Amino acid sequence: MKEAINSLSDLIITIQGDGDYDRASAMLKQYGVMDEGLKAALKKIEDKDIPVDIVFEQGTEILGL
Repeated sequence: MKEAINSLSDLIITIQGDGDYDRASAMLKQYGVMDEGLKAALKKIEDKDIPVDIVFEQGTEILGL
């Protein structure tokens, strides 16, 4: 799994670094698809009103330092 994540990260960073819009667009068309299982899971979260935008604020300003 770690190898797959590293490979995907490398690909994304390379595409960004090259500014390769066509390759990014093709990747989004191929992998940017929500299947019915994911849609159902997200609907459950929405129906139960579970927050999905929680942000952990950190830093010296928050700590009062």
